[in-house]
Amino acid sequence: MSFTNILVPVDFSPASWRAVEVATWLAQRSGARVTLMHACSPEPVFGAGTELPPEMTPVVTQLTERIASRQRDQLEAMRTPQVSEALLLAGPPTGTICARVREGGHDLVVMGTHGRTGIDRVLLGSIASRVLRRSPVPVLVTPDGDDEIVFEEILVPVDFSEWSERALSLAAAVAELSGGRVSLLHVTPSLVELRELIRDREALETIEQERRAETGARLQEMAEAHVSPEVLRTIWGADGHPVKQIVGACEDIGFDLVVMGSRGRSGLERALLGSVTERVVRLASLPILVSH
Repeated sequence: MSFTNILVPVDFSPASWRAVEVATWLAQRSGARVTLMHACSPEPVFGAGTELPPEMTPVVTQLTERIASRQRDQLEAMRTPQVSEALLLAGPPTGTICARVREGGHDLVVMGTHGRTGIDRVLLGSIASRVLRRSPVPVLVTPDGDDEIVFEEILVPVDFSEWSERALSLAAAVAELSGGRVSLLHVTPSLVELRELIRDREALETIEQERRAETGARLQEMAEAHVSPEVLRTIWGADGHPVKQIVGACEDIGFDLVVMGSRGRSGLERALLGSVTERVVRLASLPILVSH
């Protein structure tokens, strides 16, 4: 797959500027066109439900027009040569963004997140989290910052579901654009509880060896089906808590991008939020691309 039509919702923050930079970087390599958009409330001054005296109507109208004019100027200031449209749309942000994705035929959404780690990444519980849930196309969330944009080392955590396969194919496409390499990681829950129950240590060791061998074989089969040998860097399995292992790998090995599926093996409707993917997006300090 390749990107041809990228949507960048902006709120004029530094994180939005970074999102525009990342979208431009992708567009330069894929030939995609970029659309900027800002969704503004139809009642930006006083909020919905506020009753005002009739004589205030002209004042409110004038103020609203001035705000819209300023926002149009801000959108134009964010243009790059790859930007084909800059849209100021009225409506609640999440619904307006997702409607634009469908109506505009976009195949990727790029959004900025505020802050680099932990609770400062306020995207979840906010507009971006709802876009992640509802978007019909992949969403790339990127922290603000001024580091050089590189997607040379790409991590794909997998659970062998069809959503993982989609994520892996997406990661391979990004690697082809960036000249990067893809690594696969599967995290298996720890057998600590079993160690406490099974006294036969030799039998337990056999179970663990068989499980590692099966994981390795499945990872190899998955990699061969979706990633060319030139792009594949490594595959490995780990035991423990998935979020800790994934975030730890990001910090210890130095990946530039994580690509994850929006659902796991549970099959829950857009189960990403409140799940492994949500927590990785919250905690990791690098761009996360969520496939759908």
